Amino acid sequence: NEYLGLLLDGVYQAITPDIISLLDADTLEPIVSENLLYGSRVIVVSMRGPEIWYSPNGLKLVGPTAFDL
Repeated sequence: NEYLGLLLDGVYQAITPDIISLLDADTLEPIVSENLLYGSRVIVVSMRGPEIWYSPNGLKLVGPTAFDL
């Protein structure tokens, strides 16, 4: 989980503490943020994170407001 949010037309489709990952569209290998290049063909995968991160204390640490989102 290296990505904090997924915006589509200005609306968050997924946001931390969801787990957001990018996969190479051809190989299905994960793409870490430092290897992401302009023009890369990707598949975005979003999954619900562990329940503990959705608790009030968890959201304080890793929720959207912790990253000014």
